[in-house]
Amino acid sequence: MVVATNSSLLKLIDIRSKNTHIIAGHKDIVLCVDYSYPYIVSAGKDKVIKLWRIDPAGLGDTRVVLVANYKGHSEDVSGVVMAPNNRMIASVSEDKTIKLWAFPAGEKVEIKSSLYTVIAHDKSINSVRCNHDESLLASCSQDRTIKIWDAHKLALKMVLKGHRRSVWDTAFNKLEKILASAAADGTVKIWNLTNGECVATMGEGAALLRVQWLYHNQVVTGSLDGIVRIWDIRKLTSNSFDKHEGKIWSLDVSALDDKGIHERKHRQLHNSIGCQRFTHNSVEGPNITATNGQATRHQQR
Repeated sequence: MVVATNSSLLKLIDIRSKNTHIIAGHKDIVLCVDYSYPYIVSAGKDKVIKLWRIDPAGLGDTRVVLVANYKGHSEDVSGVVMAPNNRMIASVSEDKTIKLWAFPAGEKVEIKSSLYTVIAHDKSINSVRCNHDESLLASCSQDRTIKIWDAHKLALKMVLKGHRRSVWDTAFNKLEKILASAAADGTVKIWNLTNGECVATMGEGAALLRVQWLYHNQVVTGSLDGIVRIWDIRKLTSNSFDKHEGKIWSLDVSALDDKGIHERKHRQLHNSIGCQRFTHNSVEGPNITATNGQATRHQQR
């Protein structure tokens, strides 16, 4: 896993041996990380997006190579996501823009021109997510909206409105054309991506900062009051887990198929290194990792 703590450093950690490899390169606090083996993408307050590649030698001899620096945002980069099959990276920022970048051909490349740039929202953008077939992107913002974009050319496809306060996070459902969103109004909403309608709203309380799908009919959220909640979108019920003493700024779920079986059993694995964005002071269950840190990406191997 990859750990982004409240610093400029990344830590590549073998989840079995706990051996750690420090990745240095950013000049300010790292705010966001995404991972798809063998690539890691990170960004933050230095306004630079960095693409890294993990050497497949194994953790004992791990070498992390800087592939590219992407420069173009004028404010903190608040979210990044990779579309590895399309060899593209999407980024969002407090400068209100969403940008699409290409994977470079070489190493240590500096890229100052994005493929596409769109002024996407009226206020700072909090996160960006990609669906599983890499055809759509979702951005969410302090302007209370969620926008759905074509992942190839950043053409706007849909605007989702309904939250009363800043929208902090979104998550695409892998099996159905629906999207979950978490907002500062304390609600998690489920959206039909065929017609843009909100089909379910759950909760009213502390701000919800992160959301992920647990199963195809359940989502898990992390909140301002440090509570992890699992929501059943059919029954409109929830279970709560109060194990944190502070805000939950990051949350992720290990990969599951529609039957709750780890997808890693069905795909070829390259090595023992997974990737996760989280800080110390984390609480892990069988499938969920929630932390008080800046960002989390969980890919078990």
